[in-house]
Amino acid sequence: MRGALSAIVALGLGIALLLLTAIAVSSYYNIRKSQDSERSVSHTHAVIAAVESLLSDIKDAETGQRGFLLTGDESYLEPFTAALSGIPFQLRNLREINSDNPAQQRRIDRIGELVRQELEFLGASIKAKRTATLSDNATLAEFGMGKRTMDGIRSIGEDMQIEERSLLAARSRESATSASHAMAVIFLGNAAGFAILAGAFWALRREVRQRERAEHSARELAAEFEDLYNNSPCGYHSVADDGTIIRMNNTELEWFGYSREEVVGKMRHPDLMTSESARYFQQQAFPLFKRQGWLKDVEFNYLRKDGSVLPASLNATAIYDDNGAYVMSRSTIFDITSRKEAAHKRKQDNAFLDSVIENIPNMLFIKDAVDLKFIRINKAGQRLLGYTQQEVAGKSDFDFFAEEEARRFTAKDREVIDGGVLADIAEETIHTRGGETRILHTQKIPVNDGSGKPLYLLGISEDVTERKRAQEQIIKLNADLEQHAFQLEVANKELESFSYSVSHDLRTPLRAVDGYSQMLSEDYADKFDDEGRRLLGIIRASSQKMSALIDDLLAFSRLGRKPVTAAAVDMRALLAEIVSSVEPAAGQKKPLIEVAPMPDVNCDRALIAQVWMNLLTNAVKFTRDKPAPRIEVGVQHQADKFTFWVKDNGAGFDMQYYRKLFGVFQRLHSDDEFPGTGVGLAIVQRIVTRHGGQVWAEGKIDEGAAFFFTLPRGELDGGTNAGGDIAGRGQQDGRRTDVACAE
Repeated sequence: MRGALSAIVALGLGIALLLLTAIAVSSYYNIRKSQDSERSVSHTHAVIAAVESLLSDIKDAETGQRGFLLTGDESYLEPFTAALSGIPFQLRNLREINSDNPAQQRRIDRIGELVRQELEFLGASIKAKRTATLSDNATLAEFGMGKRTMDGIRSIGEDMQIEERSLLAARSRESATSASHAMAVIFLGNAAGFAILAGAFWALRREVRQRERAEHSARELAAEFEDLYNNSPCGYHSVADDGTIIRMNNTELEWFGYSREEVVGKMRHPDLMTSESARYFQQQAFPLFKRQGWLKDVEFNYLRKDGSVLPASLNATAIYDDNGAYVMSRSTIFDITSRKEAAHKRKQDNAFLDSVIENIPNMLFIKDAVDLKFIRINKAGQRLLGYTQQEVAGKSDFDFFAEEEARRFTAKDREVIDGGVLADIAEETIHTRGGETRILHTQKIPVNDGSGKPLYLLGISEDVTERKRAQEQIIKLNADLEQHAFQLEVANKELESFSYSVSHDLRTPLRAVDGYSQMLSEDYADKFDDEGRRLLGIIRASSQKMSALIDDLLAFSRLGRKPVTAAAVDMRALLAEIVSSVEPAAGQKKPLIEVAPMPDVNCDRALIAQVWMNLLTNAVKFTRDKPAPRIEVGVQHQADKFTFWVKDNGAGFDMQYYRKLFGVFQRLHSDDEFPGTGVGLAIVQRIVTRHGGQVWAEGKIDEGAAFFFTLPRGELDGGTNAGGDIAGRGQQDGRRTDVACAE
């Protein structure tokens, strides 16, 4: 019994041991299977993460390349540079973790080749941009190749992820089954099961922690990508097939002034544009985008919420489903306000410079410093040479001028470029298209780049042909004028000599006529009747008048020879002497003469005394018929001269006869009205002009007259020559004054 019991116990123990062993084996098997499944799950996650990381690096490289191509800013190439060093590691890592999967290895081989092609394409475009060989509008074929490459990479990556997700699902189910079996065995095996469960729990907990860490890392990475998306310096958005905005980053929302709730799912992309841009987007840009799958650097004008305009450049890539149907876009916009403003400012500056160049009155031309071919010639140059800008551009001097002329111009151009300094060519002869010979004053200077290398030759030519001819004419006229002046001087001297001789020769017979007439009147008065005595009186009066004319003529002639002796003259004292010596005619009421305070003046006292005497005598004579004759003598002080005047309220004169006023023997009144010889004012004018002054008059009939003359404030040189020079200047000034008064 005991033996049987022992046997039973032993059997039981054996069975228990077998059971425990079976449970232990089964638990161990299930635990190992669960662990393998969990490792497979982790492996699958690692593969998916590696594929996503690889695609992200390639996208970063493409984004950096686009940013650099658009702006030329090297900082945009940081993602591209990082991708160059990171992508090979990503490929090796992907290959290592898929070493047990031949299908994935083949995909990795294909994706590696496509990645290499894409990086070469991106590198080539960056290099072309740096060397300025990339056109602003790249060909569709080049960018199409880049898109096809990226589509191939994404397609292979998606295939790898799809396979890994399929494996992940199967392995997850297998892992769950193994865990359930393990728990059942643990519960059936009591302590052994508990131990196995505890071990499995510990193993599972460790795996869960690892998974949590992986998921936390994935969340951090996703948050980082989301932050990069939302706070990128450019705007990002996506639009659905009908143009509805389904996503937009914070940067773009801030630009437009909207909240995400106002835009996403509620507004269409054209709703954010001006009417013109919206029409272009709907009718042309968006349909083209959905067909070809991309847009590059298309400019639109967007409307902010406050109504202001935001100019932006749009780049977009289309996403299609497996059937090739459009799903949504991935779009990037860049604020080009500053670029637009800079372009507008540059356009304004260029327009201003063009206007300045084209409106310079002299010929301006620009040549290439290497081959000396014309690049530009302004309107003045076109008019001068007779060639248009289109005819001149790209041609040299040899295409327009004779060979000798062209060689001379070219040699001077080379000299200027080699010397690097301004060349001033006072005169150079040039023949125009019409065969006309012109004389130019030309200046040429090289225009260098920042390193001092000459790029252009700038020339400015002034047509001095007419000036040159005028100078030659002036020289000829001056020579003729000098000859004429010499002849005039000789004639004046001869005329003065003639006048002096005639006057002296006439005085003797006139004295005889007057003397014999007087003798007849005294000794034979009783022999004549009244008519005879009247005729005898006319003979005497005529001879006396003729004698007075001769005396005045001699006085006028002497003024041309008498030197002007300048000295300080007390004009007040001089006028006091003159006023006291002026006597009214018999029966005439003595006029009231008012004299203002007078300055001291440098002049010839005797000659100026004659001026005052003649002017005051005339004023007294022409006021004789006035019941209250009045004469005013005054002066005006000016910066460089004194202006004196004598005004009266007498008979006056008609201004239309003004030009006769200062002529010799020119009178505006008859002898019956006011006797005189007509030489007094001519003497006044000659004296004043010899002092360097001017004389003019104003008057109205029966309302009086005013006579003005000026004397300079400066010192006067004494002597005949000085007087002659002063007289010449005064006469010229007097002629100008006469015209002004006549008008």
